[in-house]
Amino acid sequence: MKKPDAALASLYCASALHGMIHTLSLFLSPLNVEISTYFRTDSVGAITSFKTAYLIVYAASNLLFGALTHRLPVRQTLSVGMGLNALAVCLFAIVPPDGVALMYLLWIVAALGGGVYHPVANVFITRKFPNRKGWALGITGIGSGVGFAFGPLATGFLSRAGLDWQIIALIFGGLGLLAGVIAYLVIRDDGKDDEAFALAATAKDLLNGEEREDSGIIQSGGGIAQKHQSAGVGGTESVVKTIKGTTGVSAKNVGAISGGESFEGAGSTGKTNDVSGVTHEPIGAGKGVKTTSTRPTLPGGLTWPLLGFLTWMVLLTASREISMWSILDVSAFFLEVSARNASLASWYLFIMYLPGIVTQPFIGAWSDRWGRQGFVLLTFGMFGASLSLLSFLPAGWLFLPYFLMGAAQSASVPLVEAMIADQTTPQNRGMMFGVFITAIMGLGALGPFLSGIWLDGMGKTLTSFRVLFSVLGVAVIFSGICLYGTPRVSRALNLEKTS
Repeated sequence: MKKPDAALASLYCASALHGMIHTLSLFLSPLNVEISTYFRTDSVGAITSFKTAYLIVYAASNLLFGALTHRLPVRQTLSVGMGLNALAVCLFAIVPPDGVALMYLLWIVAALGGGVYHPVANVFITRKFPNRKGWALGITGIGSGVGFAFGPLATGFLSRAGLDWQIIALIFGGLGLLAGVIAYLVIRDDGKDDEAFALAATAKDLLNGEEREDSGIIQSGGGIAQKHQSAGVGGTESVVKTIKGTTGVSAKNVGAISGGESFEGAGSTGKTNDVSGVTHEPIGAGKGVKTTSTRPTLPGGLTWPLLGFLTWMVLLTASREISMWSILDVSAFFLEVSARNASLASWYLFIMYLPGIVTQPFIGAWSDRWGRQGFVLLTFGMFGASLSLLSFLPAGWLFLPYFLMGAAQSASVPLVEAMIADQTTPQNRGMMFGVFITAIMGLGALGPFLSGIWLDGMGKTLTSFRVLFSVLGVAVIFSGICLYGTPRVSRALNLEKTS
């Protein structure tokens, strides 16, 4: 298999893994009322706390594997993590009615395996597609959209067919084991950037006076330019990126990507501008890249300014995670009150996440071209507004806020992750993603837990849901407004000297 084909196959497989991991984290949510009956409890919090335990351990697992990303083989790590996650879900089938403690244990084991994905896969994917990070993360986001949408829908279908929640868990766990095997067979990683290595080899030939039409590299006006087909949505588009211009700007970053070999011209700055307007030092594939920063570093190649930027992103993204996991886990209870039918949860969660299959790659690709901050404001604002209005609408209109919430929340995921990738190098990106996912998932775990406590205390009334959803929605809108100002925060932290 040729390198570009192998990279794309690995990308699509990572997207499938992403979908399966999220499917296994939420496929039981539509059956929370049934599960509460099985464990003989009327408490919302007693059931939602399973998800809280999962998210806390999932967060810790992300941190662990974020620190180990560059020491672990991608294929084996992702496939084993998927297998462990799926095996734990299969074992739900043997939990007895008095086995609440065992249920907690199995959720914890599932989280250890599921937490492997984000730091390992995100670093792998953004290294394979360094010039199209938003697009690539959007493709992996399709998988999560499929998992979020069709997982609950399939659960509802199987439940209506007469299967209980434990048999359904066995079916989903078996599919997860199959996904782990496929990942092991398909994913390939040679530690190099496929896009960048092709560019580096061709640019070197051009610097020696050779022109290669088949590579998509052309020489024009005394300079070198890359002409390639952009994989943006809505068709291909010819894009020209200047590598060496008439002023003597060099292909230094191409040399760095190719393993440290530099073919540098006079007057080179060695810096590039990302789509958000932030100036970077060149980033490479993880080998042979020299950094000129003299700032003290923390474990994983982080710096204090990067840590400050990470804190900003975590605190603001946490509102989205808290809201998302809350609505996922309390929807069955909400629909039992508002629509008098808890079984509708599988249908509404399907409606909620179906549009994410489309919005994630589109918004991710558009953000590569037009910048990320405007789209972040749009997605966070739409998610928050729809959530705030949810419990005020009649039952016949509930599909609309569910649809808008899912479209916006899903689209915001590759945007935020790409904003972080923009400020990092392959050397510190694993740690950044690990810490980021750990923090937002850890904070997100508070959502189901606190929502359960609130609803138990208020008696699961429609008023209690209105207060809960309004508070969560306003918090998300506020976060979107703040995230719009992220480029100013980046400049204030002087990140262009540390990335």
